Amino acid sequence: MGDGGYIVSSAFTPTDTSPRCLEEVMTLRTKADVVRAWRNGAAPELPGQAQAEVYDGMLLHRGVLAPASSFITHRLFAPFRRWRGKVFFTSGGCNRFGGNVPNRFGITSSAGGELERVLNQQLREQRALSDPLLRQSMAGELQQRGGQSTAVATSDSVRRQQAGESGALEAEPELRRRSFTARIEPSRLDGRPALILDYGAQGDGKGDFWWGSVPKLGSVLGMRDELREVAPGVLVGLGSFRATGGVRNCAPFVLVRAE
Repeated sequence: MGDGGYIVSSAFTPTDTSPRCLEEVMTLRTKADVVRAWRNGAAPELPGQAQAEVYDGMLLHRGVLAPASSFITHRLFAPFRRWRGKVFFTSGGCNRFGGNVPNRFGITSSAGGELERVLNQQLREQRALSDPLLRQSMAGELQQRGGQSTAVATSDSVRRQQAGESGALEAEPELRRRSFTARIEPSRLDGRPALILDYGAQGDGKGDFWWGSVPKLGSVLGMRDELREVAPGVLVGLGSFRATGGVRNCAPFVLVRAE
């Protein structure tokens, strides 16, 4: 990553392994790794054409600007409601916020960050199967936990927390707002096709006044997402604002179909 949080990345080389599933996407360690995976991805089919398609989402907290991106997304984008994904309709869609029933990433509870720790631990335990030194170092940890892996123990804890939250409260509907139009067009980052979500206000009424652009008045914040499918059913998006440098100064996120 370059100065000021700007991304410097290239495609995965033959010695690198592109992510093959959601778990591997979630454990990419740096913002540059996420962007490399995005570069190697392909534009998905335009979602929501036959019927509405609901996607669960999560910010990927990578890079020096991650705290600022999190504040903007969870505090300003929909005032004081956590972002939890998107829903797509014909030629457009909107974002999903709040609600007290966790999505598959644990939003709206603190289990979202816990999920990343679970996945990292699972990969660490898998590597230990072929690494004697790592396996030896982890043997003491497993003995202290009575043979139960950290991933299993933490995953059980997350499920108990989610069940407690869902059972203790009546279902609170999520908020859907911040509309966008959707189309396939060349990326502003590398010129290859990507799914573009444009928040600019359009003549058909789609689009968002503050976060997009306003006809005859031009850009306000100029928000735009560029998405590619990086593994089967897994979309990685690069969110950006024209006002803060565009796609080269992006905030990465992940989307998967809601269960």
